[in-house]
Amino acid sequence: MNQKPENFERVMSTTLSLIANRGTENVTISGVARLSKVSRAWIYKYVGSSKEQLIREATLYIGTTVSELVDRPTAHNLEELTASLHWGNERFVENLKRYPWLPILFFRFAHSKNPIGAAIREVQSNYVQLVATELMLALPLQKPEAIQFASLYTSMRMGAAYWWTSERNKLGDSPDTFFLQKLDGLAALLS
Repeated sequence: MNQKPENFERVMSTTLSLIANRGTENVTISGVARLSKVSRAWIYKYVGSSKEQLIREATLYIGTTVSELVDRPTAHNLEELTASLHWGNERFVENLKRYPWLPILFFRFAHSKNPIGAAIREVQSNYVQLVATELMLALPLQKPEAIQFASLYTSMRMGAAYWWTSERNKLGDSPDTFFLQKLDGLAALLS
């Protein structure tokens, strides 16, 4: 059985979890390899030979996964836009449970000039462009307006994610449902 996808996911997640908990200066390829249960040679072969490459690849991989940039249904009208945003919000909630350190990492590094900040901004820009394109297909918006709305939605969604991560245990029996309803409320503002 090919274990490359599982190993890759584990290495990417471990890298960003370590950064969120210890900072970039305390992350090493040896440490990531040990915690991920792969060899350093495996990381060199499939990711790269520098810590900067590892951090960039991890940020792009996890960011692309969480941003629903892969396998996202495309919206061409208002009904499909609502369904697409809801689908994305469901994935977002699942990914926040999987990567609970993600909002902390985002807010700590999104505006930094280091490789992780650059990669976060790249993923965020791709997500904004995707949502803006859907908005232009579904609503009578020009590109500048669509980008403004998509940027606002993205910022509110990440702010809500940070809040949800810190407040999840205080929300009662179904915090995921509560959070999903709030995200869908934000999405409704766009439509």
